[in-house]
Amino acid sequence: MHDDDVTVGEVKRRQQVLRDHIAENDRLIGEAAQRVATSRAITGAGVSDGGEDRPESDKAA
Repeated sequence: MHDDDVTVGEVKRRQQVLRDHIAENDRLIGEAAQRVATSRAITGAGVSDGGEDRPESDKAA
């Protein structure tokens, strides 16, 4: 076997590790999105009156 040859079992193990990492990343992204949504709901950020998301200081201009 060459150094870069791996067994089918090793490939399957690596694929599972990658799937686990993807699932964890998806979970973390979901949690972060929920925190952003909660923060915006509390502060009113992102709520617009003209279809645009701009800070209040920019709306007067």
